Amino acid sequence: MADATPLHPGDGVIIEVDDGELLRAAGIAYLPPLAGLLAGPVAAAALTPGSELAALAGAVLGLTVGWGASRAWLRRSPPRYRLRAAEAT
Repeated sequence: MADATPLHPGDGVIIEVDDGELLRAAGIAYLPPLAGLLAGPVAAAALTPGSELAALAGAVLGLTVGWGASRAWLRRSPPRYRLRAAEAT
């Protein structure tokens, strides 16, 4: 917005995000925790068969690791967006 007029407090701003960027960000935000939630109990069942508590702990651990991975991924490559001043009404 270097070539636009300066913004003042109270001015409206429009944030535009492409559909592909929105889908990519949603996939990065939701898929790693979901994969961890599903893979955690499978790994726990393979290591300790018949233990429901281990499966629950594996699900929580997998969800936490997946959440951390998606958070780090989105911080490293956030979605691209465009800002523009809103038209006065």
